[in-house]
Amino acid sequence: MQNKSIAIIGSGIAGISASIQLLKKNIPHTIFERRDFCGGRFYSFYDKNFEMELDNGQHFFVLSYKNFLEILNFLQTRKFVFFPKEEKIFFYRKDKEKAYFILSQKKRFFSLLFSSSFNFIEKLRYYQYYNLNKFFIELAIKSSDSFPKDIDAKEFLLSKKVPIPTIREFWEPLGVSIFNNSLEKIPANLFANVVKILFISGAGTNVIGYSCVQQSKILENYVKIIEETNSKIFFSHQITSISKTNGKFRVIANNEVEYFFDNIILCVQPNVLNKILPEDWLKDDYFKFLKHINFNPIVSIYIKTNKNIIEEDFGFLLNSPFHWIFNKSNMHELPTPPYFYSFTTSNATQLVSLSTKDILNLLQFEILEFFDKEINILKYKVIKDKFATIDINVKFNKYRPTQETPIEGLYIAGDWTQTMLPATLESAALSGKLAVQKMLEKMDIL
Repeated sequence: MQNKSIAIIGSGIAGISASIQLLKKNIPHTIFERRDFCGGRFYSFYDKNFEMELDNGQHFFVLSYKNFLEILNFLQTRKFVFFPKEEKIFFYRKDKEKAYFILSQKKRFFSLLFSSSFNFIEKLRYYQYYNLNKFFIELAIKSSDSFPKDIDAKEFLLSKKVPIPTIREFWEPLGVSIFNNSLEKIPANLFANVVKILFISGAGTNVIGYSCVQQSKILENYVKIIEETNSKIFFSHQITSISKTNGKFRVIANNEVEYFFDNIILCVQPNVLNKILPEDWLKDDYFKFLKHINFNPIVSIYIKTNKNIIEEDFGFLLNSPFHWIFNKSNMHELPTPPYFYSFTTSNATQLVSLSTKDILNLLQFEILEFFDKEINILKYKVIKDKFATIDINVKFNKYRPTQETPIEGLYIAGDWTQTMLPATLESAALSGKLAVQKMLEKMDIL
C-alpha cells in the first residue's frame, strides 16, 4: 500500500500497539524513539551487581488483557507468559495467618466469593454477605456508564453498603495494585468498569499470569519485524518540536533534522505535550487535562538473601509499606541458595522519599514481622519510579482526553488517555489501537 506518511512518536506499549495495527494492514509508517530501546517503562536492564537482567518493575498479566495479549500473539512471545489453570492468591498477615482466594480459568470470580475458595475476609454477618452479593449482581447487570463519575471508589463502595472488612482486606489491595492509587482517588465509574472486566465479564478472565523471562525479551521481535517491512524506526531521536505548515506536520528531532508527515500519533507522557506542541494548539479546551497532571510513584526492590522467605510464587502483604512479594527463584526456576526476591509498592508516596538504606532496613523489619525470619541481604537494587503512572483521579478523569485531538491529523495514545481503564499495559495497548482506528476512519481506510 502507498505510504500515507504516518509518524508514531514513542515506542512504549501504546506506540508498539499502534504500529502493529498498521503493520497488520501493510501501511508503512515511521517510529521515533528517544531512547535506544523499545517498551517505554516495560523493559529490562543488565545489573552488574546481580550479574543478570532485571526488570524495570514487576508486571502482572491478566487473561482479560486482550489488547496487550494481542501484541504478544503478533510478536509470537505469549509463550513466555505463564497463566496457571488455577491459582491461589495469598494474602499474608502480621499475625502469621496466610489467607487466600482461588482464581480459575473455568469459573467466574463471583461464583467463588461465598465458597471455601475465598477465605480471607473476616467473618461477616448475614446481612453483610447479602449486601456484598447484591453489589456484585448490580455490577453484573448494569452498564459502566450508569455508575457515578463524580465520586471516588471508596465512597461508591460505602454507598453500596459493602462491608468495611471487605473494603480493607480486598478492595484496598486491589485498588492500589491495579490502579496504582488509593480508593479515595479512583473514579467510581472507572472502578466499576474494571471490576466488571476482571471479575464478571467471563469465566477465567481474572487469572493472573507473569513473565517467565525478562520483559525486554517479550518485545524483542518487534524491531526485527519492523526491519523486514517498509516501515522505519529511529532510535535516540527525541522530538523537540511539532508544528503544521500547508497541511503537513513539521517534526524536528534533537539532531535538528526536519521530517514532514500527514498524520502523527503521539505516544508520549502528557507532560511532554507542553514542550513540543505550539501554544495556540494547547489553548483548546481539549487540552484542559494538562492542568490536572500528577504522577503516582512505584518502588521496586530486588534482593538476594540467605534464606527462603515464602514457598509460593507471590502474595500480598496486608497493612505493610511493601505490597507484593515475588519469589523470583520460583518464577524463573533459578538455582538456590541464594534466594532471589522482588518487592513492589504501588502509589509509593511514602517509600519514594526514603533513602535506600532506610528502605532496606524497613524491608528486613517487615519480613521479620510477617514471616519470623531474620534475613541477610546479600545483593540489592532499589528502583524509584517517581513518574510511574498518571494519577487518574476524579478530577483528571473529567478531562481525560480521547485519542482524536482537535488538530486534524494529530492523535494521541497512552495509558492515560480515555480507555475506561486504569493506567495499565492493557490501557496503553488499547489506546494505540483506538488512535489508529480513528486515524484510518479519517483516511477512509477500513
